[in-house]
Amino acid sequence: MTEVSTPQEAAKAQLAYSSNDHVYFDSISRGSNYFSLNAMIESADTMIDYSAKIKKYVSQSSEITWGPLAGSNTSIADYDRVKLLFQYRTNTKSEYSVEWTIGDQGLSTDSVNISFLPNKDWPLPIYIRYHSGPMHTLSNYTENQSYMGIGFEFIP
Repeated sequence: MTEVSTPQEAAKAQLAYSSNDHVYFDSISRGSNYFSLNAMIESADTMIDYSAKIKKYVSQSSEITWGPLAGSNTSIADYDRVKLLFQYRTNTKSEYSVEWTIGDQGLSTDSVNISFLPNKDWPLPIYIRYHSGPMHTLSNYTENQSYMGIGFEFIP
């Protein structure tokens, strides 16, 4: 893991940022400790679930030393304070969900995930997800990214 705590490491991070070296950012060590309060409403009748989560950070190792936010006192809490989730299940074992993440900076730092699980009972349950906004990667959480991912979701 890479730590960015000295001026030399910050200069290396800036160079990686300028050259779009995403592999470098994947190696950056990040961490945070927080308490969370979660609320969930599950309805068997309507097959719609709602949940909300709010975080109170105790510690954060998320200083930005590269790009336009270098030295700006930006933290993970600016991007990840509240999560709201809406999930819809169908009779065919499909699931649709929308997850909205909001930080202390409000809508200027929010992100959204839209997910689809076509059929939970398939031998290989295909999972599709679209992400838009920051918080795609923890190492470079401030960078806005849009992507589409396809994989498998295994739940015991």
